[in-house]
Amino acid sequence: MRTFVIGLRIAALMSIFLIGSLSAQDTARLVKAEVVWSSEKHVVATDLVRFNDAWIMVCCENSAAHQQEGVLRLITSKQTLPWESLAIVESPTKGKLLRQPRLSVQPDGHLMLTAVGIVANPQSTQPLSQFGGTIQTLTWSSIDGRNWSHARPVGNAGFIQGKCASHDKTVYSYTRGFICGNAQTIKIESGVDQQSMKEIYTKTLAEFFPNEASLTFTSDQGVCLMSRVGERGKFQTGLLGIAKQPFLSWQWKETSAPVSFPNLIRIADDHVLVVGGLLDKQARTSVSRLNLETGELTELLAIPTNGLPTQTGVATYGGRVWLSFHSDVQGKKSAHLAEVIVE
Repeated sequence: MRTFVIGLRIAALMSIFLIGSLSAQDTARLVKAEVVWSSEKHVVATDLVRFNDAWIMVCCENSAAHQQEGVLRLITSKQTLPWESLAIVESPTKGKLLRQPRLSVQPDGHLMLTAVGIVANPQSTQPLSQFGGTIQTLTWSSIDGRNWSHARPVGNAGFIQGKCASHDKTVYSYTRGFICGNAQTIKIESGVDQQSMKEIYTKTLAEFFPNEASLTFTSDQGVCLMSRVGERGKFQTGLLGIAKQPFLSWQWKETSAPVSFPNLIRIADDHVLVVGGLLDKQARTSVSRLNLETGELTELLAIPTNGLPTQTGVATYGGRVWLSFHSDVQGKKSAHLAEVIVE
C-alpha cells in the first residue's frame, strides 16, 4: 500500500468557476488538491471528518473485475500529508460489497461509520446466494478510528439510512426506501445516537424516486436536500426541505438544478453550502451556495474530478472548507483532499 503525495496546485484564476454576478460572499477558491491515498484497487466513495484533532477519511476499495467484493478503508492524518491506514472494515456477509460509507461524530463523542450492505433475509433458512440477500444499513462505532465494533444493523431492511447530523445533542438522518412498495417513501429519523433512531416524519412521493440526501441545521431550522430520479433514471431538480424544531413537519420546494450525491454543510451566518454533483449542463462535482428561501443553487467552484459527479466528503476546519473525493490519476481511482476558501 502506498501513500501518494502528488500535489495538484491550481492557480486561483483557473480554479474559480462563477455563474452570473456574484458578491464577495459568493466566491470560493481552491487552495490545493492532493492525492492522499491510492492502492492496487480502485479507491472510490469517500467521506471526511475532523476527529480527535486529526483528519479521518473513509473510502471504498474494490476491484474493477469484482465490483461485488471490496472493503472500507479508514485513513488519517494530523495535517494534510502524509496519511496512514487506520483500519479496514469488511462486510459481515462474505463476498458482499459495502457501499456509500459515511462518517459522523455522535453527541457522546464516538465516531460512527455507516454503510449500505447486504445481509441474509431473516425469514430465509437458506444460505445467502450470490445474488440474493436484503439491503441493510450497517453501523460501526469507534472511540479512536482504529478499533471498531462489530457491524450492527440499523433501521428497517430495504431502507437506506443517510449520513447523520447532530443538533442539540440529538442525531437526525434522512432515510429512503429501496425496494418495491417503499421505493418512493422517505423518513426523517432521530435519536440520542444513530443506533436508537425513531421515525419522526414520513412522506410517500409520486412521479419520481427519491435518491440520496443530506441534512444540516441552521440556528433555527432543519435543512434537507434530496436528489431524485425520474423516468429512465434521469436526475430531476433536487428537492429542498425546510422544517422548524421539533422537525415533525417539512415543506418541500424544487431547486434550480438537478443534483446528485448532495452533501450539506453550514458555514458562517447560517449560509449553507452544497457539495455534490451538478447535472444542469455538463455533469461535474461542485461547491454551490444554497438559497434556503428560493432553492436557487449558485455554483462557486468546480472540483477537479474529471467531470465525474462523485460522493464527496465535506468538513470545516481552521476557517476553511475541506473536501474528500476520488478521481483518476494515471488510470487509477485515488482519494484526494482539497482545501477551499469561501469568501
